[in-house]
Amino acid sequence: MDISTTTTNDFQNFFTSLELGQIYDGHSTEYLSFIDELDSFFSLKTILIEDELEEIILHSLNTALIIKSDQKYLIHNLLQSQLLNSQNIREVCLIDILCRYHSIKHNQKFNSQDAFLSFSLDIESNQFRCSMIHKKFTQGENHKIYLRKLGGNLREFNEFTSKENEQKLLQEILNRKENIIVAGATGSGKTTFLRSFLNQTLECDHLVTIEDLDELRLKRQNQTKLISENSLEQRAFCEYTLRLRPDRIVIGELRGQEIIPFVLSMNTGHKGCATTLHADNALEAIHRLATLFQLHQTGFSSYSLILTMLTRSIDYVVFLEEKSIKEIIHVKGSQENRVIYENLTEGNKPGEQAVLREII
Repeated sequence: MDISTTTTNDFQNFFTSLELGQIYDGHSTEYLSFIDELDSFFSLKTILIEDELEEIILHSLNTALIIKSDQKYLIHNLLQSQLLNSQNIREVCLIDILCRYHSIKHNQKFNSQDAFLSFSLDIESNQFRCSMIHKKFTQGENHKIYLRKLGGNLREFNEFTSKENEQKLLQEILNRKENIIVAGATGSGKTTFLRSFLNQTLECDHLVTIEDLDELRLKRQNQTKLISENSLEQRAFCEYTLRLRPDRIVIGELRGQEIIPFVLSMNTGHKGCATTLHADNALEAIHRLATLFQLHQTGFSSYSLILTMLTRSIDYVVFLEEKSIKEIIHVKGSQENRVIYENLTEGNKPGEQAVLREII
């Protein structure tokens, strides 16, 4: 079979046969071989294994944004393939082929109704989180593909802050099994910090982690790892977790219904809980949690009551910016819609007492 003469329709028929568990036209090996070649992202493959790489946004098979720890730049002319010279298959169709193949491989739907696809991808011993968005919602010819590198080198606490008092505080938070929220924007280092934090826990501590993808990648054996496929399943896992005798309950990222059992676990006295959350500062993280809880709860209607429960459950919020600690606040309680907290990093020198504050 000459793959360069294959039409888009041939590939669509091939994928249909894959979904039905059939062999298509006796040429399945050739089709899969081509897809494997396409799946290597060609010249991108050498970039994907670089230590400094953080993320790639594939706008098309001709243009990608490369984001590294110290720079970002666009590269062009990624794909050098005989199919680009084919009159039968255009570049946009190669993206279609790649996305549909992975939707089948990971047993997920990907179409104009199910427009978002996310899965874990291993490339040259490196793991990535791959997210795809259907072209219906991008107002362009191509689906969009986002690759974020997971894991990476383990960092120690002193790499997130150079202040000795903050390093000592983080160790005390760990040792006392305080409940913490790690907050920050996308790419701020939340998961990297949480991984570093949890890898310092005692070997005998049983960690139960709940994620939709294995992004924490902890280097420990005494761990029960639960990988969910949706928010409902994540909530069910969180509700079941207390039966697993956890020393610490960890949710990779808090963003949906799982907030209810997670907060209730902390509220009933469980210590050592940790999660990450998108927020612009440490204080906003508390209010965002309260709003999220209010959206998904059925029995609480009072925002101030929810805030009271949260501030009794959460001990500390660590806020990161550009992979460095910007704020650490000690949550003291609440009064009406105010959070009472102590800012432990706001211009304080070692030995100085931070000011207790009430902020709306």
